[in-house]
Formats: sequence, C-alpha cells, structure tokens
Amino acid sequence: MQPPVSHYRIEEAAAASRPRATGGWRRTLAVVLVVAGCLTAPAALASVYVHRDIMDVDGYVATVTPVADDAAVQEAVADALAKQVSRALDADQVLPGPLPAELGEFTGPLSAQLEDLTAELTLQAVKSSAFREFWATANRKVHPILVDVINSKGNLKVTASDLIGLDLKKVTADVTDLLASSGVSLPEPLPKTLKTGDVMLFDARPFARAGRYLLTLDRLYPLLPIATLGLLLGSVLVAPRRLRAAAWVGAGLTLAMVALEAGLAIGRMSYLGRTDDAGIPHAASAAIWGAITSDLRRWGWVVLVVGVATAVAAILVLLVVRPGDRGAPQPGPGYTDYLYLPGEAPPPGGAGRL
Repeated sequence: MQPPVSHYRIEEAAAASRPRATGGWRRTLAVVLVVAGCLTAPAALASVYVHRDIMDVDGYVATVTPVADDAAVQEAVADALAKQVSRALDADQVLPGPLPAELGEFTGPLSAQLEDLTAELTLQAVKSSAFREFWATANRKVHPILVDVINSKGNLKVTASDLIGLDLKKVTADVTDLLASSGVSLPEPLPKTLKTGDVMLFDARPFARAGRYLLTLDRLYPLLPIATLGLLLGSVLVAPRRLRAAAWVGAGLTLAMVALEAGLAIGRMSYLGRTDDAGIPHAASAAIWGAITSDLRRWGWVVLVVGVATAVAAILVLLVVRPGDRGAPQPGPGYTDYLYLPGEAPPPGGAGRL
C-alpha cells in the first residue's frame, strides 16, 4: 500500500513552485509610501492651515476674533489706550477740580485722578459687547499688511519696532464719550492724538522670516493634503499584509503629529521671547499666539488620536484573529492530515482532499 502523503507537504511544494518576487516589491513600495506619507503629514496640515487661517482674510478674522474676549488682551488694550488718552489731555485744563466721590475713590493730584479714571473707563469700554466688533474690524484692516509682510519674504520693514498696530480709534472715541459724561471738560477740537488708537500687539518678524515657507505651503494647497492621503491609503492597499501596514501608518502619523506639536511649542517660546523684548504683555501675546495657531493645534491632536486608534486597532486584530484569518493557507472543512488513495477507507472525520 502507498504511504500516506502529508497535505501540508503538498501545499509547501506548491508554494515553493510559485514565484515569490511579488510580495517583495509590494512590501518595499508599501514602506516607501508609509514613510513619505508620514513625513509630509505635518506639512499637509500646515498647508490647509496657512491657506484657510492666514492667507484668507475671512478665515484670519474668524481665527483671531475670539481672542477679543480674553481678559489679558482686554487689559493690554485698555492699558495702551488709557495711556494714549491721558497723555493727550492736560488734567489742569480738563478737570475743574477733584473728581466727585460718586465716580469712585480717586485721590492724589489731578493728573493721577485723570489717569485712574481714564484707565477705569477704558477697561469698561473694552469689556463691552461692541469691543469684539471693533477688534474684528481692526484685524480685517490689518490683514493686508500681514500678507504684505509674508510676501516680502523677510525684506519688508513694517515699523521701527517691527510690530503691527491695530487701529482701535473707535474704542478711543467711546472712552472720550465716557470721560465727557463723567464731567471731564474735553477741549474743542479734540487733539489729534485722541483721534487715533493704534495698539501694538502683533510681532511681524516671525511672519516675515517664514514668508517663503508660508507662501510655498499656500501654493501647495490642496495638492499636498490630497497627495499625503493618497500615499497613506496606497501604502495599505499595496502591502502584502494590510493590517501590519495599517499599524505602521497609525504609528507613523502619531510620531508625525507629536513632532508637529513639539515644533509649535518651540515656536511659541520663540515668539513670546520676542514680544517680551518688545514690551508687549506676556499674557496677551500668549493668548494671541494661542488663537492664531488654534486650528493647527486642534487638527494635529485629531490626527494624533486617529493615528493612535488606527495603530491600536490593527495590532489588536493581529493579536486576536487566528493565523488562518490573516491569510496563511489552512485546510478547510473535511481536510485530514493525509491524502488517501481512491478505494481506501477514510478515517472518521472525513477524507483528505487535494
């Protein structure tokens, strides 16, 4: 009688006779696509951010308008405008005498009383509901200057201090009205310095130095985001083992977003260092930086979470699913360990098949 033939030996012989080059080049291509996609992911997000939140005027205004409600920004604006108004007025001329007690506890020389009253009324003005609209209008006006700074690629001198001023003369007008209603005799006509309200809160240097990179990212929108998505999806589709490829994609995206967040943190420290040197209040600068970069940071965290979830899910499936479900050839129902010749009685449980 002919000895039994092992089913797995037949499978191994058949596999050995098939060409094995296909899996090799697919694996190499998948690795190249994963690496390329993960390396371009931060730039792809930055491309969307620059196009929507920096170069587009409506997107820029929508991004920076919420910072008008920040207490640190309101205090910085109020302090700057109050000093401008106080310097423009002569307390001995506009105050007939000490301020009445119903206005508050103001003591000291008339000049000190006027400064304290002006500071209080200015803070009241910037905390009003109208200030948010004034802030949005001022930022809409300053956006063309910001775009010019970026287009200059570092060659444009904005001001002597390289700071961009916001025109908040409408707030100054509100303050003068409040002063008049408080018994302050404002001169007629008003001094020219009372008709302006430039507040220096933005440092133009980072935008100027990064101008060529920002312009490149803007031009690459939307091609770069689409290409990055295609690279990552293509790496999974072309890979011989797609679950493993998905795990590597998730891990790579996680590392890429960690690098992006680290870069933003370094940029924040550098920006705040420059604004501190320029005399801009630290808390206000931090609030403005947070508002300008809010979308980029939020998108980075979303992609990071997606990357972690993708990697964990793929690894769990690889660990839980049986080897046969991962593509390894296994005998189906009715197979036995051996192939029996025709006419021989199969053992209980079914006969082997080729």
